[in-house]
Amino acid sequence: MDEELTFPAKMTSPVDFTQNDFYECGPSAGAGWGDPIVREAERVAAESRGKLEEFVARRTKQAEAKIGQAEVQALADVRAAASELMSR
Repeated sequence: MDEELTFPAKMTSPVDFTQNDFYECGPSAGAGWGDPIVREAERVAAESRGKLEEFVARRTKQAEAKIGQAEVQALADVRAAASELMSR
């Protein structure tokens, strides 16, 4: 089951993770310095775009790693099944 949990910034008790859990931690601050309302719109947009691109690149890399792991496991499963059939 895919379930997303959000934790407070300051944890006071341990959390049990399983082998298949994914944990992502990032800063809670926004892009740039100062109140975005009083800053230059183009600069806020550029910083926001940069943060989004970084996020997408990081998540893409993580997804590709998971796909690679799944492919390795699937290949191992197929080889084990083939070996079992050949030994009968």
